[in-house]
Amino acid sequence: LLTTLCDFCKINLNNPDDISYQDKRFKNLEVYKNKDLCDRFMGKIPVLFISFKEELKSTSKEECEKSLVFNLCKQFYAQYAEIENQIEKTGWGDFFRCIKSIAKRNSSAHENYKEIQFCMISILQTMCDILYDFFGKKVLLLIDEYDTPLTKIAYKEYYEDFKATYIGILGSALKSNFHLQKAFLTGCFQ
Repeated sequence: LLTTLCDFCKINLNNPDDISYQDKRFKNLEVYKNKDLCDRFMGKIPVLFISFKEELKSTSKEECEKSLVFNLCKQFYAQYAEIENQIEKTGWGDFFRCIKSIAKRNSSAHENYKEIQFCMISILQTMCDILYDFFGKKVLLLIDEYDTPLTKIAYKEYYEDFKATYIGILGSALKSNFHLQKAFLTGCFQ
């Protein structure tokens, strides 16, 4: 579901007016007949698609936080690396380089915890800020398996501490984010 929504809405990074991918992908589907919906959303929105299904390193709260930030940076960089040079010109170059630096490492084991703490709580919101400033449009945030990080460490002694951090990350992205158009979250548990 989220992948389809992403494919429908996601703006073409190199040519924002090009919706040929969506035309090809959706033209034989019912949604394509809704001209108003297609005109407003099809290929028109910067999308940040995050999945939390990748397992966190869970030997400590610190390792969980480092692993979480590593996974977020890796996913953001994979989606937006091809416009890195253009993002440099928006004033977000330093932050984007930090994301790239974290994402390019083989694992979170070597992360500098101070570097992680600096950007951790506001990381998803800042990623939305970068996309808004680059595209000039509010962001669609898609989060798959949002509940997985907490369920994986439910019986660890640092659960409550990590939960506070995790809720802070989601809260800053979802509640006080002026550059967020909509967010969709899916979970894996009832």
